[in-house]
Formats: sequence, structure tokens, C-alpha cells
Amino acid sequence: MPVAPEDSRWTVERVQLLRQLWGEGLSASRIALELACGITRNAVLGKVWRLLLPQREPRRCARIVKRPTQEIRKVRMPITFIVDSKPRPSRQSKRAPAMRCVQLVDLEEHHCRWPIGTPRSPDFCFCGADRPPKKTYCPFHERMSVPTHREESSNVDGTKQASGTIAG
Repeated sequence: MPVAPEDSRWTVERVQLLRQLWGEGLSASRIALELACGITRNAVLGKVWRLLLPQREPRRCARIVKRPTQEIRKVRMPITFIVDSKPRPSRQSKRAPAMRCVQLVDLEEHHCRWPIGTPRSPDFCFCGADRPPKKTYCPFHERMSVPTHREESSNVDGTKQASGTIAG
């Protein structure tokens, strides 16, 4: 067995005690407390690894949470919203703007930055339509970039129904 340097905290006695306590099944934290002299849990684990002591299965959490005997079910109740089926007048046009197909190097401050095509293809460009100040896209592409919050479906009587669920 190689001799430890003089400043090493791992004396022959401590290594023997480590082997004994490890064999008894004490945790690395508990062994570090027993050995003292500034030896940490990680130092114990490192020495165990270098000494090729047998590895242990990871311990499970000491706290056991008992589950209720009856399984609690979460009730999901559908919620129906009735929405007026009359179309609302839109302040912004639903039509696509007149796109200019502007290359990256030709983009100006007022151009829409909506990408068109695949970035590595030779015909890739940006929308280039006029956009409002402090916006990234023109009004048409701005609406496309924001996801809708609810899915709507029509009822038999022509009214629209948006359904969602709430976990109870």
C-alpha cells in the first residue's frame, strides 16, 4: 500500500475506519462525521471510489408519502361559451398585403420582417410590406404570429361555441 503524504488527511487508521464503516453500511455523510478532521462527504465518496470498495444501490427517500386509499379523481367539466355569430367589423384588413419580397440586405426600417420560403434557398426573402412603427410585422403577418386562444366550432343553430375545460 502506498504511503500517504504527510499533509494528507487520509491516514492508514482513517482508511481502515472508512473500510469498516462502509462495510457496515453507513452513509458517506455519516462516515465523514465519524472521521472528522475536515473530511467531507465527497472526499469519502472519492476515497471509496479509489479504493474500489463495493458500490451501493442508491437509497430511496427516507420519507414515505402515503397515498390515500381511495383514488381522488379530477373532474373535468366542459365549459361552453356562446358567442354572437355576426362577424365583427375588422379595423385591419384580412387580405394579405402587397408583398415586396425584399432580400435581407435590402430590408429597411419600415419593412415587414416575415420570412418567406426556406432560409437556405436562393429565392428566400422577407415580406417587405409596410409595417407600423415599433412592430416587427405588417398587420396581416402580426395576426398570423399570435396564436388563437380558443378553438371555435359552430352549433346547429348557427351560434359559435368555444369549449374549454377546467380541472377541478
